[in-house]
Amino acid sequence: EANPEWARFIYRADDALATASAVEAVNAEYAALLEAHFAPLLQTGALRALPEVLYAPLVLGPAHDYARRWLAGQVSEPPSVHAEVLQAAAWQAVRPAA
Repeated sequence: EANPEWARFIYRADDALATASAVEAVNAEYAALLEAHFAPLLQTGALRALPEVLYAPLVLGPAHDYARRWLAGQVSEPPSVHAEVLQAAAWQAVRPAA
């Protein structure tokens, strides 16, 4: 929310840019950070066991979509207004079965 112009730039990045080596390096670092964060949670059963590639989309998806809509002017309230609901949706997606 503090840098909407930067966020718009990131969301509008051309798909061809996604194959650039600098972007690939950032993506690899991000994937390693996610794996390091989620691995202990998976080992203790604090997260549902899913294919690794699903965690980021499931956890970030709702907030990501809402942020895109806010940046495009389709919704007026910033994402932080709905933080609790977005966090609950993320947790619901990856929490262990009851």
